Amino acid sequence: MYFAHPDQVGFLAAEQLTRFSFAFHIAMLPKAAGVKEFVKEVMSFLILVYDVKKFVSLTPADNKAAARLARSVGAEQEGLIKSIFMRDGKLRDIIVFGITVDGN
Repeated sequence: MYFAHPDQVGFLAAEQLTRFSFAFHIAMLPKAAGVKEFVKEVMSFLILVYDVKKFVSLTPADNKAAARLARSVGAEQEGLIKSIFMRDGKLRDIIVFGITVDGN
């Protein structure tokens, strides 16, 4: 499912992986305002409606802005997949970020 940023500066795609987990893909214009709050709102909605227990995001290791955003919403690095995709003629790594929702 897709969630459009209210200022039309990008979107968040959420894909249900299992009964209790979703993967995120976030695409925003550089320097867009309110992105962290938007992501947290979508997460809160998914937790409420789908009882989500886990969020994951695969982020190119060289995308520092995406990594900062992931960490700013509470994600932690849970893994690294080396040489998984090609860009500019070079194999690149992916960081696996995750958030485990505490149900207590």
